[in-house]
Amino acid sequence: MGDFSFCTTFNQTGYDQYARNSLLRFDQSLPQEVNYYAYVQSATIDVELNKIKLLDFDAEVKGYKEYKKKYFRKKPRITKIYQAYEYQHIRFCHKVYAVLSHFEDRKDDCRYIGWIDADVLPRKPIPLAFFNSLVKEGCFMSLLERQHIDADYTYAECGFMIWDTALRETKEYFRRVREQYDKGIMFAKYLHIGWHDSIIWDYEMRAMRSSYLVKTYDLSQPSQRAKIQLDEYEVKKHHPFVKGILGEYMDHLKGERKDIGFSEERLRVWS
Repeated sequence: MGDFSFCTTFNQTGYDQYARNSLLRFDQSLPQEVNYYAYVQSATIDVELNKIKLLDFDAEVKGYKEYKKKYFRKKPRITKIYQAYEYQHIRFCHKVYAVLSHFEDRKDDCRYIGWIDADVLPRKPIPLAFFNSLVKEGCFMSLLERQHIDADYTYAECGFMIWDTALRETKEYFRRVREQYDKGIMFAKYLHIGWHDSIIWDYEMRAMRSSYLVKTYDLSQPSQRAKIQLDEYEVKKHHPFVKGILGEYMDHLKGERKDIGFSEERLRVWS
């Protein structure tokens, strides 16, 4: 087995809009040593995949149905802010429960597990050496940090994350994240910020890191291989996924970028 086991999830709407292309590209671009699992929620897959393994979301993912049933009507006390992106917790909880299940019910013996949003597109074959460069010994988590840099965001970009399962801190981290959702702790704890999954991933990591329990590896780094050289400040602004080191191999079609098929930021930096 390889060292990396990634996962993603999507439903029929997501599949039709972006995940179909993402699956095809990753199936062609991932090295043989990297495993990739798609937790498919009520979607019909009409493409043949050689590498990516398809799993039934409803059969595999534990806790999602109970969470949705229990908290479906949960809204902030000031209900008008529920329309804000950050508070749409039902919309973004699928990802959390897919990752939790991928960690707790391991499908392989890979040391590292990771998440990749289903609207991420590889732009060229990705060598194993690149994935190895995204982890650092002693760091339980690799993620795209951007806090305190861009006033529009107070949390990390969580379209791509990696965890080291060899570290005991990783098990504690996932225990804390599951508790936030299963017990609804996050609704009071993060009421002042929001209930978006990226907030929970990021702030639970920060709580552990601030108490010196863990070390993390920041992927929002400039690359000397880019066409335009940016400093760390510029990489962390707005769309660090594509302006930093990940952008060499992947594009993240966030928001309206899905309509045009690429990120202008990546095109500018990486050409």
